[in-house]
Amino acid sequence: MPLARSGPYTFSLAGGTAQTNTELEPMDLSRAKAIRVETYLTGKGTADAGDTVDIYLQEAGDDTTPTWDDRMHLGDPADANTFSGALTVSAAAPEKRVNQIQCYGTTLAAGDESYEPSGSAGGGRLAVGAVISGPMKSKRRSVDSGRLARHRFRFEVTDANSNSAFAGEINVYVESWP
Repeated sequence: MPLARSGPYTFSLAGGTAQTNTELEPMDLSRAKAIRVETYLTGKGTADAGDTVDIYLQEAGDDTTPTWDDRMHLGDPADANTFSGALTVSAAAPEKRVNQIQCYGTTLAAGDESYEPSGSAGGGRLAVGAVISGPMKSKRRSVDSGRLARHRFRFEVTDANSNSAFAGEINVYVESWP
């Protein structure tokens, strides 16, 4: 069972309501048996208790203008958001979240058997801690630029008074077929 590590993907997000995307390395996740994502919040600026950052693992199935669908909303289902400004964190004492997708070998949960992808016109966002199990899409090819990533992290910061900052890193571990 080979285990590959991708990352770390570091993030430093300024205040205000903003979205930032970070594409994963162009690895073929379609051969993954399981994917483990470890997220560490190592710093936050003057974030207030109501300030939040939500992080999604997304995948695209088309090339020209990608439609990004959520596969994982990182975090603990007990929390309302992935991370909030109320947390006390540092590089020495980070706040950690671990989420996993079972791509093969397990029965799909009832909620994963039939769903409308988030990129669909009527699709909704995943709840915190939710994942959609099942096979991942492979990387895509472009005539102009070779192999392109098909997976990314989407960071969504909500901050009413534009004074927060969130920083950390994400590591992705992929268990694939031999």
